[in-house]
Amino acid sequence: MLSEVAEDVTVQPIEESGHWLAEEQPDKVLERLREFTRASRAAA
Repeated sequence: MLSEVAEDVTVQPIEESGHWLAEEQPDKVLERLREFTRASRAAA
């Protein structure tokens, strides 16, 4: 897992998707990315 090589790792599962997240669930991927960038900005 990424937590073995990184200190600050967040996992956001996206249900009903396989290996091609951006193609299978584009709206959910964008939602998670927006949440991540909002949180990153707030922490800065």
